[in-house]
Amino acid sequence: MTYAIKAPARYAQGAGELANLGRSAKKLGNKFLVICTDNSRGRFGAQVEASLAEQEKEVVFTTFHGEATKDEVFAKMDECRAQGCDVVVGMGGGKALDTAKAVAENLGLPCVIIPTVASNDAPCSGVAVLYNDAGVVIKAVLMRRNPDLVLVDTGIIANAPRRLFAAGLGDALSTWFEARACKNSGARTMARGNVSNTGLMMARLCYDLLMEKGRDALAAVERHEVTPALEDVVEATIYLSGLGFENGGLAAAHAVNDGFAQEPQAHGMYHGEKVAFGTLVQLVLEKAPQEELEQVLAVPAGHRPAPDPGPARGEGDRARDPEKGGGGRRGAHSVHQEPARRYHRPGGLRRHPGGRPHRPGLSGTLSPVLKSKE
Repeated sequence: MTYAIKAPARYAQGAGELANLGRSAKKLGNKFLVICTDNSRGRFGAQVEASLAEQEKEVVFTTFHGEATKDEVFAKMDECRAQGCDVVVGMGGGKALDTAKAVAENLGLPCVIIPTVASNDAPCSGVAVLYNDAGVVIKAVLMRRNPDLVLVDTGIIANAPRRLFAAGLGDALSTWFEARACKNSGARTMARGNVSNTGLMMARLCYDLLMEKGRDALAAVERHEVTPALEDVVEATIYLSGLGFENGGLAAAHAVNDGFAQEPQAHGMYHGEKVAFGTLVQLVLEKAPQEELEQVLAVPAGHRPAPDPGPARGEGDRARDPEKGGGGRRGAHSVHQEPARRYHRPGGLRRHPGGRPHRPGLSGTLSPVLKSKE
């Protein structure tokens, strides 16, 4: 049995942390390609440029057009080569970050991730999700390494829409239950190993922080205020949940989300909202105690009847940036019914007999990420 753990080389979080970008990234390279929407550049571009300039680094901004497609990835790769950049930065929501990850992976360059929302646990992961032009997931690619730097400015997170933060709670909510299921069943994780006690511990801590401080953190976002509760929950939703799902494994909760991604009716919902529903489905399948179900139902992971304005079209498997871009040994905490063991079976994208894409799970590997534009 092999235990494996993956994590970003460095994680930095705090209010005003964006001002420290240059100091944190100075050893990674000299010319930085920043992939972000025009909105993100308008709001944060000057800070990024000033911080890197303090370390005598050059910056090239390139506009992310809203969809993490193969064409978008190849276009950014071409621009990175043409500009002579040696570091790739993704700034914004999930899709902009995934595009940056794919570009850096394919070119073999360092990768810096700057999330402007805490709507999902993707920033720290070594996974890049790709979509078609309609916003439907076509492949989730395992990268050779996780980002070199993940920088989270909680001052920015506190000013993002409430619904996106709540969606992040929903995504993180599943981490403990999926890791527990994988530990019980002996399933392998995206780190290409079995669930370690370390991975299980991180998943459990993530859950405990959500239960203890989730509501206070959400209230802080409503006030656009950085508080200790917000800091703790952001660490849970971005860092602990990110490492938790990658090293603890995925189960029915994310399988339900993957199914929703194929249904147009669900495209107006964020990734975390669908995963939160999937968590309830998983607990019902496991015949979890009523008390546990009630604890999960108490987490404010859904949206209000009148949610914050969002994009008209959903984004398939990942929440959209408001700017448009997007413990113990085996057998412990056992459940009555285990999730399907084959959810992590590798193989990538296959074609369903009827012509519809079929994904066996988030284990489709390709390294380099994209071998051709076809």
